[in-house]
Amino acid sequence: MLPQTHFLVAFFFGLLGMKFGYLSLNQALISGFISILIDFDHLFTYKFLHGKFSFKKAFNSTVIEHEHDNRSLHSFIAFLILTALFIILGVYFLELALILAIAYYIHYILDHLHIKVKKKFTFREFGFVMKLYYFELVLQLIFLILTALILFLN
Repeated sequence: MLPQTHFLVAFFFGLLGMKFGYLSLNQALISGFISILIDFDHLFTYKFLHGKFSFKKAFNSTVIEHEHDNRSLHSFIAFLILTALFIILGVYFLELALILAIAYYIHYILDHLHIKVKKKFTFREFGFVMKLYYFELVLQLIFLILTALILFLN
């Protein structure tokens, strides 16, 4: 999924945490940004697999070849380890655990959400390969509306 999708969905769930009194607006925003930052593990996966750091090549290998699938933070082992860490952290620092858990779980779910769709735009911009699926655009629109409803309706 694209960074804006990760941000928007994580931010929405952070806002739900705010509505239930567990998080603040700033913490919901932080959760959204952390959900984007999780994708920097692709850079380290690329370094491990190819022996060099290249942001553009790491990005393109993720989009085209899905090299990140089941590696680093996107693996099921990482999912289990981080779940245990979030539980332990939640005992002592509940808000921090919620911010990190929302960011990670939303990111994980979105990246593992594989819906077979044919309708997409593929284009290159500054050497970066971009794939924009209609499904993701609809998902963004839905969460944009839900986010606006939470923010502007009491």
